[in-house]
Amino acid sequence: PDGSYFAFTDWDTGDLATYEPATGKKRHVTNKGSWNESDEQAEGCVISPDGKQIAYLWYKKDGLCDFRIIGKDGSDPRILYHSDEMGYMVPSDWSSDGRYILAAVYWKDKSVQIALISVPDGTFHVLKTFDWYHPGGAMIFSPDGRYIVYDMSEKDNPDKGDILIMRADGS
Repeated sequence: PDGSYFAFTDWDTGDLATYEPATGKKRHVTNKGSWNESDEQAEGCVISPDGKQIAYLWYKKDGLCDFRIIGKDGSDPRILYHSDEMGYMVPSDWSSDGRYILAAVYWKDKSVQIALISVPDGTFHVLKTFDWYHPGGAMIFSPDGRYIVYDMSEKDNPDKGDILIMRADGS
């Protein structure tokens, strides 16, 4: 959040990594080995408000994925959420108090949900459910944390869309 580093997937290995613009230093946060050793990979990450943790999706060798959290330095990795029915998850933002992560969850049944995942215990709170037609991916909390803003393209014209707002409780 303060711009001192950025988190990303290092596509040379599939590891979650950080980059510090001031020093030009790249560092792996996970260390799964080369693509020859493992086809697992990190994808879609978001940094905590205090900059100490990174939430990300981890694709496993069994074809399933976990939503995970890890310290910026690679410490304290843990699975925050897992479901065999989850196809993909896009973490978008953290609440300003660091207690929730806002994400779009794409289920194998083709439904999509906007959800909050509790950082302390991994509890999954559904805010809104969509069928195949779903938000575009940009979702953020308002600065006061009371609202969530997201984009939605028009059903008949995906090149046009709207910016929508809902309360953080899903109403």
